[in-house]
Amino acid sequence: MGRIGRRAFLIGGAGVAAIGVTGGVALLAPFSPMRGRKWLTETEAAAALALAQTLFAEPGGPTPEQADLLGRLDAAVGDLHPDTRRLFKSGLRALEYAPLPRFFGRFSRLDPQRRAACVKSWEKKPYLWAAAVLSIRFQVGMAYFESGEARAACGWALGCSPSRAEN
Repeated sequence: MGRIGRRAFLIGGAGVAAIGVTGGVALLAPFSPMRGRKWLTETEAAAALALAQTLFAEPGGPTPEQADLLGRLDAAVGDLHPDTRRLFKSGLRALEYAPLPRFFGRFSRLDPQRRAACVKSWEKKPYLWAAAVLSIRFQVGMAYFESGEARAACGWALGCSPSRAEN
């Protein structure tokens, strides 16, 4: 194996540092909310909407847009404790950028099959990452199923048994 020169080592180290800084900025920098939202940035909203489109792609059901997912999620994020809000928003940004090394694209820009593959692979990761993805899925799912359209499409009504339930 050849010897790595000092110059190559320094250039490689600078490249790794640049990736670390830009990745840290993408995940942790305070970005302003997107137009029409109070809390979610464009990146966070894109990740949440893409996740909802992946999870709730049932034919005949309302789309996340029809269920006003982003409006409901934005309001829910505003109700979180500031520390929890910061962590949740960082989780959405991590979700958006996590596929870059493997799929060479942001989560919201992947096709539906590759998004589903990402979600399935994340569910098999070590506990911390799997728990973070589960937490994000829970919040996005709650925002989706809070809409009357989604509840009606699956046969649920508040205070009633599902119309298709078997005893």
